[in-house]
Amino acid sequence: MDVIAGEIDRFGHVRYVGVQAKYVSSISKGDSHGLVQDARESFAAEFVHPQTGASQRISAFIAVNAGSISDEARKFFFATLLSERGDNVRLLDGRDLVALDRSAAIRTEEARAQLVGMLNECRRISESLGRLRPSLEAIV
Repeated sequence: MDVIAGEIDRFGHVRYVGVQAKYVSSISKGDSHGLVQDARESFAAEFVHPQTGASQRISAFIAVNAGSISDEARKFFFATLLSERGDNVRLLDGRDLVALDRSAAIRTEEARAQLVGMLNECRRISESLGRLRPSLEAIV
């Protein structure tokens, strides 16, 4: 594994994902044998959590190549590992990385728009409370 990432799942548990990153022009079926071996070794290996010192294992594996991955390589990879690991193995190629980059930019702009909207709403509420304060103090 080149990278281990942690994510919080919908149940609030930390799930560790091992990432094998490559930068070759194309991964063929012959190369995919190495990816299968990398995945199996990654699931078998323990790592020490840097903050807690506890031994952990990954629960998912993602092989990433900035170039392409042949259809035969994909078929072999998934045919070999899906029966062992189910939906916990993934392949990402250059096209997937470009799509992720674009979607991240879109989500960032959407989040920014939502935050600006919430900030404006907070300002309006604050202004309204400022106008109501003298009346409320008079009542008290």
